[in-house]
Amino acid sequence: MGVKVGTVGPINPSLFRKDEQGRCQVDTVWRVAKSCEEKNYHSVWYADHLMGWFPPHDFYDPLVALAFAASRTERIRLGTSVTDPVRRHPVMLAQAMLTLDHLSRGRCIFGLGTGEAMNYTPYGMEYSRQASKFEEALRVIRACWEAGEGRPVTFEGKFWRLREAPFDLRPYGERPPPLWVAAHGPRMLRVVGELADGWLPMLMSPQEYGEKAEQVREAAERAGRKASEITLALYASLLIAESREECLRMMESPVVRGQALILPSSAYEKRGLKHPLGDNFNPFADFIFTQLPPAALEAVERIPLDLVAESFVYGSPEEVVETLREYGERGAEVVVLWNQTPFADPSKTGSSYRLIDEVVRRLG
Repeated sequence: MGVKVGTVGPINPSLFRKDEQGRCQVDTVWRVAKSCEEKNYHSVWYADHLMGWFPPHDFYDPLVALAFAASRTERIRLGTSVTDPVRRHPVMLAQAMLTLDHLSRGRCIFGLGTGEAMNYTPYGMEYSRQASKFEEALRVIRACWEAGEGRPVTFEGKFWRLREAPFDLRPYGERPPPLWVAAHGPRMLRVVGELADGWLPMLMSPQEYGEKAEQVREAAERAGRKASEITLALYASLLIAESREECLRMMESPVVRGQALILPSSAYEKRGLKHPLGDNFNPFADFIFTQLPPAALEAVERIPLDLVAESFVYGSPEEVVETLREYGERGAEVVVLWNQTPFADPSKTGSSYRLIDEVVRRLG
């Protein structure tokens, strides 16, 4: 079975086309999803952010956007990439996800993760013990969905407590919507194996991907589950053009080079370099764009291109297909592509999406 391709849907209204009154064309949310459906994409995914890794920082709520897209599509899968059940109370999120399950007639996939400090700290929310909170929140969601009509939920945890709490809303179909978890470290990989329906990590090398996929499978088997029940996916930033050389040229762009700031410090240490944001830098816990020191932004132009390249799947359509097939050989079934090409070179916006369509056709 080949690799299926999903894509990141539009969620920043400042990037939409404007109408005659200068207002963003909100229909872009569903029109992109409908276009992808017609072109046989596997899925469209919506980010859950208050602040972005980089500007712009205007974001629609992904659950609302997903509902809008679901109302105008029929077949394509729709997902969040990713929301977190800590910032959003797990019971409220469980309700919202089942509501979307009904509105989409069973087409939603919910990508979940521990969240990033940038969506917590500036807004007065505590960012701590995220893995522990995440695991417990996932168990709360499962408890709500599995309780059954007329059977109130009681749950005693460290962070959430439910006492005889009714939760009678049932899934649209026979099973609840799938939960795919963005996991990278050993503990979270175990959580995927024990509690999730899919794995949706950020880009890593094919070798590392295969090794971590095996950890997910082993965790599933230890939990008495079939490893085949867990969908293995990947979330990858993309630069695409007619040639690899054009993509390498685009990596010279400060916007693209800046992506290397959100690599962990270990990526720099492998090259004998120091991360511009310090030793032991963790992008999820330590990166907040509005609080970056000026020295870090100045260091962007000195980041080696081969390090920048680690942040992307890149190349011509043929080369991108070859790369995705390599991940497929390591277990990946779905790759969600986030097209970064327009940020590197706005003149290539239209052509880059047409080239992604070609990737979908070649893999289909």
